[in-house]
Amino acid sequence: MQICYIWVKQFKSLRNYSLNLSSDYEFSFDQKQNSIDLYEKSTLPKDFFGSNISGVSALLGANGSGKTTALEMICRCITEHYHFKESYILVYEIDQKFYLSTNVREPFKVNFKFTPDNENVELSKLNTIYFSNVFDKNYIDFNDRVIDISLNRRMNPRYMYKDESSNVKGSIERQIDFIESSEFKNINLDIPKRVEYKIFNSASEIFKRKRKQTNHQADERDVEDYLRGIFIKERSESKPKRNIDKTATLIAQQFLASILSVNNDIVEVIRKNIGKENNTNSLLKIISEEADVCIGEHFLSEMIGLIILNITGWLEAFDYDSDLTVRESKHSFTINVEDRNLWHHQKLSHIFEMVIEGSASWHGLSSGQKAYLNMFCSIWDCIEKNTDNGHSLICIDEGDLYLHPQWQIEFVDKLLKCLPAISNGKVQLIFTTHSPLLISDIPKQCVNITDNLTNQELLGTEAIESRAIQTFGANLYDIYSSSFDLKNQRSGTLSSQYIGNILEILDKNLLTKPEINDLESALAIIGDELIIHHIETKLGEL
Repeated sequence: MQICYIWVKQFKSLRNYSLNLSSDYEFSFDQKQNSIDLYEKSTLPKDFFGSNISGVSALLGANGSGKTTALEMICRCITEHYHFKESYILVYEIDQKFYLSTNVREPFKVNFKFTPDNENVELSKLNTIYFSNVFDKNYIDFNDRVIDISLNRRMNPRYMYKDESSNVKGSIERQIDFIESSEFKNINLDIPKRVEYKIFNSASEIFKRKRKQTNHQADERDVEDYLRGIFIKERSESKPKRNIDKTATLIAQQFLASILSVNNDIVEVIRKNIGKENNTNSLLKIISEEADVCIGEHFLSEMIGLIILNITGWLEAFDYDSDLTVRESKHSFTINVEDRNLWHHQKLSHIFEMVIEGSASWHGLSSGQKAYLNMFCSIWDCIEKNTDNGHSLICIDEGDLYLHPQWQIEFVDKLLKCLPAISNGKVQLIFTTHSPLLISDIPKQCVNITDNLTNQELLGTEAIESRAIQTFGANLYDIYSSSFDLKNQRSGTLSSQYIGNILEILDKNLLTKPEINDLESALAIIGDELIIHHIETKLGEL
């Protein structure tokens, strides 16, 4: 299955907008002639992107040209076509057979064979996935048929409660699931070496914050006062101890303070022990035996018995290292990641990310490595939850964000190798980018320049070829200039202005002393060898 073409009369800032997503054909809708035509493009080699990739499209353009809007339009036209108030036409292909969906009421001519599908029946079988690392509070309220795994979605207040009230895992926990999967072994990513855990607040601060909450129960205060006394005593006794013992005590206290709100049975278990000579660990042991509670997918008894009560030995076994460079108000430590302790890290990361007021993150990974792992894990996770549907459309908005140039060079190759490995069927990939390094891996047949303008004036095969820009293996400057509206600017604005002033001096017949000094200074600054040659020639003539 492949989405081939979408035309909309209006969608947000887009007007009379056509988007061709097929590398084999170009479609064009002419409103004046009331006809839609199909033209063949220069054919790519068979399975150019791999047998499990049904299509690849790159959307380019200057800032504000509508690339993200175009991705939103694609997702909505597939899943919410019945909400479109303005006219649209959607063409897609299954097994070399075209289907056409539209809400255009007036009959129009079509110069190719197609099957009408105005209800998008066949498209309902498609996994439509939207991924973006961009966080700009541009919340897109897709319906549930779009699997939105963007950062904006995760931070959208409208969905945060809905998402958290379902079966939620922390980011490290989900990524460990991915690392342990058979699909991970096929994508050639390194397993992270260490995890960093941070605690930001004390247990006493958790109690203070709870008391400010409107739903806080007054009859819990005796329990909190009892625990606060235990915590203060333990912290005072732990001063001469090792950092690892302080860490273990702090984790246990944070955990006990945090789980009070999980279940009323926990509060009652502690209340029955008020006045007894207990410590944090003994209370946790009693809770694990008497309170039958789950936190997420984890049994409370398992988290306490196998993780919290044995935390010191576990930390020692996997090269615990505390960070003493940070202020006392933030406690930070790192431990190794190994095959034999991934299960433990899942439990502990869940405790830190979802229970206590802390955080868990990979330590020693570059931002690019983290971005790759997060992207592939997020896509794998959502496909795993939709195993009935084989084909997937994956829309990636600026997936190269935060990536080092070397990682950008590998980005398209990584996608083409990894996406089929983590999906059930064929994948169509559509992505936006500002990187010419990515576009140099994409043939011209797969490139769309987004400029908010209609491109219907020129029709036919020759016009299609004349509009296409050479990208695959092309010069990076040429890609930048033609695709990102740089108006032939060859360097940054500051350097362009400086070089412009130097070129004006070079054009003069007679030079003043200050102008000669400017040329001599330019020799130590400018990196363009041709300009340097002209400066040296000019100075040699004086």
